[in-house]
Amino acid sequence: MNEVFMSRQALVNRQCRIIATRLTLHLSNGDGMEDAVSTLSALAGVWPPGGKPVFISCGSSSDARLLDWSTPENATIEFSAATLLSPQGPDLIAALETWQPTVCLHFDPQAAQALTIGVPYRFIGFDAQRFTLSQLKLLAARTRSIGIGIAFNVETPEDFRACIDAGMTAAAGWFFTSPSGVPAKKLNAGQANIVRVLNLVRKNADVREIEEALKLDVAISYKLLRYINSAGGVRQPLHHRRFLFARRPARGRYGAGARGDAPA
Repeated sequence: MNEVFMSRQALVNRQCRIIATRLTLHLSNGDGMEDAVSTLSALAGVWPPGGKPVFISCGSSSDARLLDWSTPENATIEFSAATLLSPQGPDLIAALETWQPTVCLHFDPQAAQALTIGVPYRFIGFDAQRFTLSQLKLLAARTRSIGIGIAFNVETPEDFRACIDAGMTAAAGWFFTSPSGVPAKKLNAGQANIVRVLNLVRKNADVREIEEALKLDVAISYKLLRYINSAGGVRQPLHHRRFLFARRPARGRYGAGARGDAPA
């Protein structure tokens, strides 16, 4: 078997949640469907059972021989309209009718004819690089009753949002690797000081240094006191309360140190 390079992309919905995985098999000129089937069959031991769908794309090389692969229930096979209408199309259509896998139709200039051949499509895929946003919006509306619209080859977060706004249910691509351009939220002074105090405690800093940090925001000490004096704080062991107060001994109605606990 020839080695087959395979790439993986995430399929992301409107809520920016990964709802599926897309595996693309990059077949060279010397590779065929036999190599694709062997590669996919070799994934049996690591194939995610059930749950999220896994889309399989072999590009324009796909034909009926791809269905020699024992397709898992959560697998979706991508076919272009040109492939379905090619001279080998009848064999592919017959195999689809026999094995009935989940199919995603790649929308291309021959898609209108491919939609009439009787193959049930669960998904309709649109190449975001081939269509304008206005075209995507129109096509999404016209094919909504036929299959779930998905955008492929989305490159930037802005393109992703535009495709979703145009009516696509989800999108796949490398857009999530690009900066979104949304400025990061900055901590306010109080939040920054809380982080500073936590870091000092974590590093077991000197008590005086922690006290100086606490003095910068009296509200921190007040909130700690409220927590310790609350029902939740009282239930905590003494050493935990000492930790909250920068590891100093707890002083209160029991005197210099609590019963059974020596001063630090």
